[in-house]
Amino acid sequence: MSKLNALGGCPSPKDVQPNTIRMTVQVEVPYSNELMNYNDKTLQLFKDFINSDKFTSMGVEAGPAVGRELE
Repeated sequence: MSKLNALGGCPSPKDVQPNTIRMTVQVEVPYSNELMNYNDKTLQLFKDFINSDKFTSMGVEAGPAVGRELE
């Protein structure tokens, strides 16, 4: 888990770093042994959800733009 967090894969309580966009996705699904044990099935479920009509909103949090002109 620490390796994933270092890559930015887990939600972080830290401020968003300059020139960075943080996108965090949370999907709640009923418990299934198959989803817990087979990453390919979990990934497919996630992709199917994102591509469905059930995915209706998202939020974006951006860090400060540093060293660039804002348009």
